[in-house]
Amino acid sequence: METTEVECDIMKHSRRCNESPMMKSENKWIFNQEAEDVGYWLRTTTVVTVNCMLEEVVLSRIDEGDMINTPRGKANVSHGSLSHNHLTLFWIDTHGKLTDIAIRQLEKGVGFWYESSTNGTWILQDDSKQLDFHARLTQRFQTVKCEKK
Repeated sequence: METTEVECDIMKHSRRCNESPMMKSENKWIFNQEAEDVGYWLRTTTVVTVNCMLEEVVLSRIDEGDMINTPRGKANVSHGSLSHNHLTLFWIDTHGKLTDIAIRQLEKGVGFWYESSTNGTWILQDDSKQLDFHARLTQRFQTVKCEKK
């Protein structure tokens, strides 16, 4: 079920999923409940419960291009939102501040390192966390040839 930006904004400020209060869990606001109804003999009942999760994340853009990295892959910055299956992402500030590139830890775990079918590309795969990191190894220093005269 997709969510509009207005519905998401209402959920963010009211901390409610439709009429149900959301509870804080780690860095998320969640309403997660099983549908309940009393059934009767030879009668069919239909109950629908909408579960919600609200999480604020920081999105980063690596270069000056139009693409931004999201938890669901890359998206165009100018679109302002991305919907995929049950998840809808919105970003408000599309004019982020430039920061220096810094090395940071992405994940911690144990994985297998192997060469992919693409020439020069390697894959680090962590089966327990179901993560794949694709890497292209580059030289840290440029090779320079000097000639004596």
